[in-house]
Amino acid sequence: MRKKEDIRERFEEHVEQIQQLARMSFYEKILLTLIEKGELKPGENVLDVGSGPGWLAIKAARRVGENGKVFGIDITPGMLRRAIHNASAEGVSRICEFREGSALEIPFSNETFDLVLSNLMLHALSEDEKQVAINEFYRVLKPNGRAVVCDAVPSEDAEETLAEWSKRFPAGERDMLSHLAGHLHEWNLTSAGKLLGMFSLAGFKAIERIEEPEKIPPLLCIVKANRERTCLRKMRSCR
Repeated sequence: MRKKEDIRERFEEHVEQIQQLARMSFYEKILLTLIEKGELKPGENVLDVGSGPGWLAIKAARRVGENGKVFGIDITPGMLRRAIHNASAEGVSRICEFREGSALEIPFSNETFDLVLSNLMLHALSEDEKQVAINEFYRVLKPNGRAVVCDAVPSEDAEETLAEWSKRFPAGERDMLSHLAGHLHEWNLTSAGKLLGMFSLAGFKAIERIEEPEKIPPLLCIVKANRERTCLRKMRSCR
């Protein structure tokens, strides 16, 4: 299991690489799918957990508009600086705010957000920590709020599978996907079935795996789930 300091250091070393990754067309498709499945409405409040260089939060900010608010949290100072710069450059800094924060203890009150987003963050956590993080997603959502979360899942033939899927993209993007597939074994990957079960344990309902093979690499799992109840399971008593 990686310590928080180890994770922060590793991502700190790759801030610019991740910044460039977010500009590639295959990654853009992932972000747009998350935004589409989030069903954002003007004026909503959104949280992006593990926001990295901020591109997902920035896209969300454009959807919620001036009457909405988007917060991104990350444990990596370099990512936060890059995200703040990107939001300013994209003209959404009044809507989109970034601050240091961990998925294991989200620095917001209960029932604050209409939508929680997270992209490629959970794999940095142990299985026990993943459950804590998903519980936190549930806690900060308003009743009838939604969570849309994307992460990598294990595969015995990851490199071959991704190589076949990526043939539609330019050579530079294929090389990046191959590089990423080659490093998946270094992280704490959880199967899609277990991830869905973790959302159920947290209290989520209407849980589904989004599968769109034309947009989403086969080694990724997107989970969409709703918080339908008005009390926080295992966290406090119903009112």
